[in-house]
Amino acid sequence: MQVIDVAPTAGVRWIREAWTLFRAQPLAWLSITSAWVMISFFMMLIPFVGAPAATMAQPGFFAGFVLACRDQEMGKPIMFAHLFAGFKVSGRTLIQIGGVSLLAELLVLMALNAAGFFDGLTGKKLADLTPEVLATAFDGKQAMWFSALVALIAVKGLLWFSAALTAHQPMPASHAIRWSFFALIGNVVPLVFFAIMLFMLLMLATLPWLLGLLIFLPIYAITHYTSFKAVFVPNASPS
Repeated sequence: MQVIDVAPTAGVRWIREAWTLFRAQPLAWLSITSAWVMISFFMMLIPFVGAPAATMAQPGFFAGFVLACRDQEMGKPIMFAHLFAGFKVSGRTLIQIGGVSLLAELLVLMALNAAGFFDGLTGKKLADLTPEVLATAFDGKQAMWFSALVALIAVKGLLWFSAALTAHQPMPASHAIRWSFFALIGNVVPLVFFAIMLFMLLMLATLPWLLGLLIFLPIYAITHYTSFKAVFVPNASPS
């Protein structure tokens, strides 16, 4: 396997190919992506451990989406079991990748806290956190919020291909992250444009009444496969 450089506008093709796969089996994709959202949401409701567990589980779900895409291209139907197929292939590795994502997110939050981002919430109770109170607490801190957002997007970009790599060829988490990093470095411009396009689609999907998310979420899930297939080719073995 080796990383190749793609055109700056390659993301357009990745999204178009994702749409083609979704359109071929829309109900199946709506079923498994809706289940993914619901499972993740209910996991986050579990006190203390739910949110970290949901974060660590995400690579496993996305590996399942990649396997679903691969099977679909082979002419097989998408099944609900695909949602958990990644965990069966290499669950431990995918959880480790999720742990790296969780650690990075915690470091960003710690940096925000050290910079005083949450000082305006000191002494406030959960019941007191109205939109007006939050607006006042974070007023003038847009630069910190934007920096944190950029850092989180960079982490997601670093790990973008790791789940697909693990689903395609089981390997240690460190190898999957390293390959994903090489792909990011070699294709920074295409991936930045791709991220911008996904963000624009997400904004459109929220109108009206978030109904567009029914289309956006399957497309987002499938692009993990279409982008991976374009950037990685099986011409060489990892060193």
